[in-house]
Amino acid sequence: MLLASAVFLSISSSSFADTVAPTAPEGFTATAVPGEKVMLSWKAASDNVGINGYNVYRRPSAGSSFSKLNSSPVGALAYEDKTATAGKNYDYAVRAVDAAGNESADSDFASAPSVVMSERAVIRHMGEIVDAAVPGDSIEYIIDYTNNGYGFANDVNILHAIPDGTVLLPNSVKVSKGSPASVLYYDETKGAWADSYGSEEDVTKVKFVLSDPIPSVSKGPNGQLSLKVVVSY
Repeated sequence: MLLASAVFLSISSSSFADTVAPTAPEGFTATAVPGEKVMLSWKAASDNVGINGYNVYRRPSAGSSFSKLNSSPVGALAYEDKTATAGKNYDYAVRAVDAAGNESADSDFASAPSVVMSERAVIRHMGEIVDAAVPGDSIEYIIDYTNNGYGFANDVNILHAIPDGTVLLPNSVKVSKGSPASVLYYDETKGAWADSYGSEEDVTKVKFVLSDPIPSVSKGPNGQLSLKVVVSY
């Protein structure tokens, strides 16, 4: 009698390595909270298998190397950098990473400049500081500015309209020694900006133009501008 022998085929499953990197995150932004942190956010990336998280990178200035800030992939679409030093220039980028460790290309770079300025007006009547101006009194506008952000501030203009009924005092615009600001005057008669003026009565606006870019500037002598006007009779 013939006995049939059963033949068993053993099929082993083989796993294929994931070598496809995720897409680069889009919509990457950086917002400075002066003196505290830089808040980063981005939109979700996509992957052929699935996103495992995101890696956040920072470099101190353009042209230098990026360093990763997070120890493990960030699961959210946001990250807070609390280790940034105020006044230093940083660029940020974020990359998506999948379970196999494949990283995407860099997102668009982002930085978070933040110039914080304050202004106060000092009114003087016959040499004494008063609360309200009358004809003949002078008003001094004092602007303190500083860069409390995490980056360089570009194209900063401080524009002041001289109040109606006032006249710019001769040679009264003061820019502190060492300040990165220059001054332009708007001549209403000519309808143009210039770096000097012929008649105080014709000047209706003054613009302080801060150099581009501005590094960190702390409050004090190098962070103060002033403009004096006199209330007309």
